[in-house]
Amino acid sequence: MRPRPALRAELYSVLSSALDVPVVVQRQPKDAGAPLVMIEPPETPSRGDIKQDTGHSIEQTIRIHTRYPKGKADVSRRDEIAADVVGALNAATLDLEDHRIVHWPEEPDDDTPQSYEAGGQEAYDLLLTYNIDTQIKAAI
Repeated sequence: MRPRPALRAELYSVLSSALDVPVVVQRQPKDAGAPLVMIEPPETPSRGDIKQDTGHSIEQTIRIHTRYPKGKADVSRRDEIAADVVGALNAATLDLEDHRIVHWPEEPDDDTPQSYEAGGQEAYDLLLTYNIDTQIKAAI
């Protein structure tokens, strides 16, 4: 009854239908270009004390990945995609099979920019991190 795979499947379903860029789960395919949105694997969720230890707290990160030739970066596209991700998730009703989401923030709890060299280009990523609490449905 771990909610991580179900959460990633729900996020993929919502984002892949709402965005005009590819959405991937866990890792970027070798043939994928940029921009893309990656649903990263969360750490193993800790058991919480939500309603007598029947819930999970999950820190879920969604990576907005863009790349440009050196010196030609335009992070406005990255920010536009991030806004689309936040908007799509705010409008969605996420319904996991065994868990109910009891806390989903309207905005990410953190948005961390990252830049690094990738394949002779500069990558400019934005990590959107959501702290999510779930409750096992049978316990409610």
